[in-house]
Amino acid sequence: MFFIGVFGINQKSDLVCEKHGIICPICGAYGRYEVYKNYNYFHIFFIPTFRWGKSYFIKTYCCNNIKGIKDSSNGKLENNDFNVSYYDILFE
Repeated sequence: MFFIGVFGINQKSDLVCEKHGIICPICGAYGRYEVYKNYNYFHIFFIPTFRWGKSYFIKTYCCNNIKGIKDSSNGKLENNDFNVSYYDILFE
């Protein structure tokens, strides 16, 4: 966190959705995953004013992996009806 007087810059991670009883898109096992959204924000008097650098990642519990999700899938992730597939994951 960067802080000067009454304003500053901070980073936050929010849980977008959690899926139970699915086939893992990484290892193929039966399990669950959570999708998180990371972003940076500027705040004045601890009130967020604007955000930038939004990115999504998936955390699986069957194989304990954390992977990024492609930008083309980011718009669909805000709906809980979307399932992350193998082709949506960034393997680096």
